[in-house]
Amino acid sequence: EIQGTSEHVVHEQDSNSQSTYETNTNEASNVQEEAKPEAESTTDNIRIRLKYLNDDQKLVEGRLQELLGDFKKRHFSVELSRQKRIRLIFNGQVLQSDDQTLQGCGLYDNCVVHCLIHAQQNTNRTNSQSHSNTSPPDWNLGVLLYTCLSLVLGFAWFFRYQYSHLFTLTTTAALVSLTGMFAVSIIGMYINDEEAVPS
Repeated sequence: EIQGTSEHVVHEQDSNSQSTYETNTNEASNVQEEAKPEAESTTDNIRIRLKYLNDDQKLVEGRLQELLGDFKKRHFSVELSRQKRIRLIFNGQVLQSDDQTLQGCGLYDNCVVHCLIHAQQNTNRTNSQSHSNTSPPDWNLGVLLYTCLSLVLGFAWFFRYQYSHLFTLTTTAALVSLTGMFAVSIIGMYINDEEAVPS
């Protein structure tokens, strides 16, 4: 009877150790299975160095499968809330499509992306249009200059004929050359205006 109970105890110890071994192996396989997604997610995470125009640098994290638009929203939320335009440049190319993933843009771990942050063009245009509507029109000083030069040359020619004894051959040649240059500039001005008008 003692021998039967000792066999029974030994058999129970063997079954307990076997179930403990199975439990340990199950736990180990669960830990390994959990470690695989963690390892995959760590390889999916990348660090990106953002470099601004003023040579400030910022190290941020992103995921290769993250959309570029989501990346901008996450790291440039302050600038986007101020209606600023964010341009990211990588390898000399502007990353424009917000629907593309970071991996699709060619980004990798420890890469450098240049950032341009500036005001929206639409708001600038409306501000400049409203400013131009309120400001007085600029003077066309070219017309004023040509008018004054025409009057000066007209008086010079009048005095040349009225007081011809005061004009030498040199001054008459200078007056003729100045009048010729003035005529060429006026003709050139009108020819350029005609070419600029669309047909």
